[in-house]
Amino acid sequence: MATEQCVTDEAKGASLGHETLARKSLVVQRELAAAAQMDGVQVRLETVQAMTGYGTSSIYKRMREGTFPKPVRRNPRCVRWIAGDVKAWLAQAHKPTTA
Repeated sequence: MATEQCVTDEAKGASLGHETLARKSLVVQRELAAAAQMDGVQVRLETVQAMTGYGTSSIYKRMREGTFPKPVRRNPRCVRWIAGDVKAWLAQAHKPTTA
């Protein structure tokens, strides 16, 4: 993951075919498995979506409101979230409130 380039398939000009979608799905599955074991793993937006059940606009809206962890910028075109931050947010967001 450290040598991974942060360029989307769309930016390369490639169309998203079935093979690309299947490959992205495998990447998300691997990142979810790694996130379950280690909190320091950096995960993509697709993985954050799978972890939270939120879409892109909902995640970024919550970030603007200050209620969702901000990502780490790896380069000008690439951001990743720390899995432990997202898991901590999930634990806090789903914690029962006491009145």
